[in-house]
This record gives sequence, C-alpha cells and structure tokens, in this order.
Amino acid sequence: MLRIILLLAALVATPALAQEPATKALPQRATLSASADGCELGVASADLDVGGVRARLYNTGGLFWRGGDPVYEVPKGSGIQAMFAAGIWFGGTVDGELRFAGADYSNWEWWPGPLDADGNAPADCAAFDRIYLVTQQPDGSLTGDVADWPADLGAPFEDTDGDGVYEPEAGETPSVYGHQTAFWVMNDRGNAHNWSNAEPLGLTARVTAFTFNSDDPALGFG
Repeated sequence: MLRIILLLAALVATPALAQEPATKALPQRATLSASADGCELGVASADLDVGGVRARLYNTGGLFWRGGDPVYEVPKGSGIQAMFAAGIWFGGTVDGELRFAGADYSNWEWWPGPLDADGNAPADCAAFDRIYLVTQQPDGSLTGDVADWPADLGAPFEDTDGDGVYEPEAGETPSVYGHQTAFWVMNDRGNAHNWSNAEPLGLTARVTAFTFNSDDPALGFG
C-alpha cells in the first residue's frame, strides 16, 4: 500500500542544454555541455518512518534507492522492501521541442537548490544539499528541523501573523501534513542531462513529502 504523498510546485525559468548520452552507470559528475551549470549531484537523504512504512527520500529526483539495498520497508522493521525505486519526472514542450528531467535508476537529472530569476542554478548547489524533516509527536509537539525550516525556500509554514516571514521564536511552526513531513528544493538545470539527452525545462521543484501514523487502514498500519 503506497502511503507516501508527494506534492510538487514547479516554477518555469530559462532552460539549459544537455548533450551527453544516456548510461546505466551509477551517477558520476556529468560532462558539461556549453550552457549547463556545474552542480554536483546531491547526496542528502531522509527517511519517512512514522506509521507502518519506512521510505527513503533523496534530493536527486530518485526515491527509495540509490545503489545498494532499496528502502521502502513494509511493514517497518520487517526487512521486506515493497518497492524497489521510483522517481520524479517532468516533461513538456517548448515551441514544439520536447524537454524533460528524470531518470530510470541512475544519472538523475535534478540538482540541489532553486534557479534564480534568470533561470541559473546556484553558484554553489551544495549549500542547498539537504532534506528537511519534521515529525509530529503524540502530544502534538514538533521535533526535527523546526528551527531551520526553510520557509525562505518555499517550505510551507503556519504564518500566524500573516507577514510572510517564518518566526519560530514567535511560535510559528512548519506545516506538517499527516504526521511527518519532508521538504527539499531541486532544479533541473544544474548539470548535463546524461540519461534523457534532452534539454531541461528550467524548473525549480519544491517537494513536500508526507506520511501518516493512523489506525485507518486506508492511511497506515498505526
């Protein structure tokens, strides 16, 4: 039973070119095309693990697997992996030309951080190489990355005074969907597209993933 929900918000910016052929190898630093930016692939990961599932997230556009053993364990603690891998794909046409970002099992075509107003990847993508995770405890309190919650990157939060500024010292908190929420930001222009061999769309993807701890069989094992 799939009990992880992903919400994505993408902003179109200026696309880049990608010229390298696809391969099945585990990701290495891509060879840049003339107009690609020079990001390293992200290494951040986080587990959604409340309720009956433990599922590993990556900020590469891949989910549950990145070499080695997969992590989509159902029931949690059983050692049974119910899913091997999944991924986040975007595709579309620009003036009739197909553009795409995705991957099969390697050569992922997303990199950490948002594009700027001109559609350029960050000068240092590694500064954004992180997945933020917050968990709601049984007493309603929140643990995890509450103080560091990246509202400035678009992470949802409870804006109690309506000023658009995240102020945890004033009691504002991350918006937790379900009982555990992860958030990260990635872009499809940070380096060459070595799998699809397609030009990127020029996207910033702000990803919110969440899961439930519930006795409702439609939501989880409890």
